[in-house]
Amino acid sequence: MPPAWSKIDFNGVRLQIATTGLTEEAFQTVAAGETFEVEFDAAELHDLSKGGAVEIVTRGSFLYADVDSTEIAGTVPFSSNSVHTEINGDEAASVRAAFLAKRTIVQSDCTGTRRTATVNAISCCRSLAAAAS
Repeated sequence: MPPAWSKIDFNGVRLQIATTGLTEEAFQTVAAGETFEVEFDAAELHDLSKGGAVEIVTRGSFLYADVDSTEIAGTVPFSSNSVHTEINGDEAASVRAAFLAKRTIVQSDCTGTRRTATVNAISCCRSLAAAAS
């Protein structure tokens, strides 16, 4: 990454994944040399509203199990190809705003005390997040 560039902080959703009691359906076999693709919208998980030139690289690790087992045996690190692109800041801000708004919409079939508890929990989370930032 050139010195003038800086890392964009992740401020999206972090998922907690249960790693015990998994079924075979929770796993995907990936043969040696095989590739697979995962698509996501970076503007949902990062504040890209400044726009401009960016280099996008994804790094992380995959959990794996041994053949004929559903118990996690370890991790394998990965790093994606590097993608250079131009970000439209206004469009990225719009995508992020829509994504964040969708996360706080309470479904119409959520009623009574459950609705009250959910609305109160969202309000509390919003206050805690604002205080933490």
